[in-house]
Amino acid sequence: MENINKKIPQKKSVALLVLLSIITIGIYPAIWYIKRVTELNNLNTTKKLGKTVPIILLILEIISILVFIALLAIIPLLFLIPSLAIILAGTITYVSWGIYILAAILFLIAAFNFRSLINEVLSRKGTNRKISILFTIFFNYLYLQYEINRTIDDREYAPRTGPGIWFVIYLLIILYYLYVLIIPLFTNS
Repeated sequence: MENINKKIPQKKSVALLVLLSIITIGIYPAIWYIKRVTELNNLNTTKKLGKTVPIILLILEIISILVFIALLAIIPLLFLIPSLAIILAGTITYVSWGIYILAAILFLIAAFNFRSLINEVLSRKGTNRKISILFTIFFNYLYLQYEINRTIDDREYAPRTGPGIWFVIYLLIILYYLYVLIIPLFTNS
């Protein structure tokens, strides 16, 4: 009777997760992690997840938005006190880079904690498949939700076409920007 009331992971549209991330200016991934902790902990695994890392991520995302707003607020100072505006902009830029680096590290920690728990669930289902490390790094919570959806649908052994296609698109975009932005720097000399 106790298991009936427990909330377990549900299928979610990965495209909807991308849209929510855009609409919330990057805050939704931390919310996704916070919401999924309880669901994944209800799967009777030996490992349990905590909410500390996702909550810190949420706080960092909110701070990064506030830092960006502060950077925009400095623009009028450029006309009034240019030297002060440049010093403030430089300081805020360094702070924002620190926040981004810390957030990236925490996103990877959260992703790999979730990955290990989902791998335990897959192992308990009798599969020897593991969630991809590469896709976990590049697509983070989107890939984890994709794998949760596959597990719910009992498609663990089906080919993983979606992440592979998006990974190729991702690489092509990076190559395009390298071609457009980097190569002209060396050829115009």
